[in-house]
Amino acid sequence: MGWRLETVDVERDGRRVLAGVDLALDPGEVVALVGPNGSGKSTLLEVMAGGLAPAAGRVALHGRSVARFSGLELARRRAVLPQDSRLAFAFPVREVVAMGRTPFNGGRETRADAAIVGQALEWMDLDGLARRPYTHLSGGERQRVQLARVLAQVLGPGMEGRWLLLDEPLAGLDIRHQLALLARLESLAGEGMGVILALHDLDLAARHARRLVMLDGGRPAAVGEPRAVLTRERVRAVFGVDLAAIEGPEGQPVFLCRQA
Repeated sequence: MGWRLETVDVERDGRRVLAGVDLALDPGEVVALVGPNGSGKSTLLEVMAGGLAPAAGRVALHGRSVARFSGLELARRRAVLPQDSRLAFAFPVREVVAMGRTPFNGGRETRADAAIVGQALEWMDLDGLARRPYTHLSGGERQRVQLARVLAQVLGPGMEGRWLLLDEPLAGLDIRHQLALLARLESLAGEGMGVILALHDLDLAARHARRLVMLDGGRPAAVGEPRAVLTRERVRAVFGVDLAAIEGPEGQPVFLCRQA
């Protein structure tokens, strides 16, 4: 059992930004949240992460209301990458990544923690930047550091059933690092982790997620396998663009959008 959202409503500044959301998401798969700007993707991730209480409805993780978890309990079960991860101090890259282990070691790094941090650095292609001050990095490099940090938080013993909640994780990454990250997330889901990420690229979402949740005006317009969700009529209604599917080099569909 994973996340269960039951008729969840969320309000911001007197405006309802999520309305009547019902979702059941289980570990072992990559789920992509797609939708136009302002459709509720970031808000949905924030509610699931426990950072925002719904105005109505229930959000539960593994059968227990998220509101009943302590901050430490949640940190040991899920890692969150917000859209904007700011860090003003010039910590070395490795130290920033090692912060992901704090919920488990209280800041006292063990040999096992060091191995996990090293793995996360390698996966995000950061070995050569480990001693570089974070503030000296480019935007894309900083994004890779933050991704390594959240990976370090969920790796290790008991990782099956843990969750990654990622809000636009591809922002700032070049295409090589985008594809490498998506492949890694698929691999982790295959090992029993849950991955929920907000994406804008419908083709990448369709190729790398097992299920899509398409949001429109704070409500799920469709939930299911990519081919079932990404119909021409639905994409035009939600995004206001025309969608075409062509056959890729390996026979897989490639989704292309153009102005309606």
